[in-house]
Amino acid sequence: MTSEGDASRPSGLSIAELALRADTVARDALSVLDGAVPGSACSGDPDSRAHCLADLAHHVRYLAQAARSPGDGALEDYLAWLKALFDRLGFRDEGLIASFRAVGAAAAPLLEAGARAAFLRVTETAAADYPRAGGKGNRYLAGHIEGNAAAGAYLSALLEGKRELALGVAESLAAGGQPVRDLYARLWRPAQRELGRLWHLGEISVAQEHYATAATQYIISSFYPRLFSASRSGGPTLLAACAQGERHEMGLRMIADWFQAEGWDTRYLGADLPVRDLVAEVERVRPDVVALSATLSANVPWIEAAIAALRSEERTRGLPVMVGGIPFMVSPELWRAVGADGCASDFEEAVRAAEGLARRAS
Repeated sequence: MTSEGDASRPSGLSIAELALRADTVARDALSVLDGAVPGSACSGDPDSRAHCLADLAHHVRYLAQAARSPGDGALEDYLAWLKALFDRLGFRDEGLIASFRAVGAAAAPLLEAGARAAFLRVTETAAADYPRAGGKGNRYLAGHIEGNAAAGAYLSALLEGKRELALGVAESLAAGGQPVRDLYARLWRPAQRELGRLWHLGEISVAQEHYATAATQYIISSFYPRLFSASRSGGPTLLAACAQGERHEMGLRMIADWFQAEGWDTRYLGADLPVRDLVAEVERVRPDVVALSATLSANVPWIEAAIAALRSEERTRGLPVMVGGIPFMVSPELWRAVGADGCASDFEEAVRAAEGLARRAS
């Protein structure tokens, strides 16, 4: 017997529920490809099929998030990311187009009617727009340090494994009168962004990327005495954390440093923080503002879940939450959709936004 509540529930999955079943949908999509494109890369040896399954599961998660994000910014960003990667690997556009449509065909029977229409629109738009995603507007192909000699020298030193030489570049800028805070925006942030681009294009190894990131963390920490020596004390409290599943933490770490230099008491909790632990720490610390970050759009649902969890608890319900990261840069209205109180894309904007939120909440 069907209850009145069950009868009112749409028949089928929501897009959010679909994303949680990405691996299952990927297996169904692989079967679609096997039937539609015999002899494709996905029908090769077991390793090739395993890679194909992983790629299809990524499609499900990222296209699902694109279908839930306001506007088409999330989809455009994902297509640009894919195009930069797969052109470098020598994949033909036809293979990616077939994979988008296979994901749509596999997902359609599982979705409730409204979600089905939204998801199929995204998969068809992806299929139509993918070949054009490799043009001049592809931000994954554009460099981040052109005309910035210091950032170029700094990154070159790190890629050669010369941490002390890179430290010397930063020290020379500071000795020349560059405020330490300016090094974040003019040296470390562009160098990190260029590092990520080079890794994505296969121009450096994972080992080089890891070494350079760890070295930058060390170099930044060596400037802490100078950065924080003149900072005010007794300011408001910021609690900052990356979304559950998110391992990219350097951007938020630098934001937290900037807040500390501005006189905030910063509690930085790092990468991949489970929602329940975030809520518990927010209840314990009672910060003036909570800052959450995601670099990958597939991790945005964890941001949304974290905000919902904070709103559900009486002790944390009224605390302001601001968000940041690439998904919120490419979809400017996404912060509202996940229930946040504000968003920022750079250091100074983040501090101004947090100060405004703290004042309104007090």
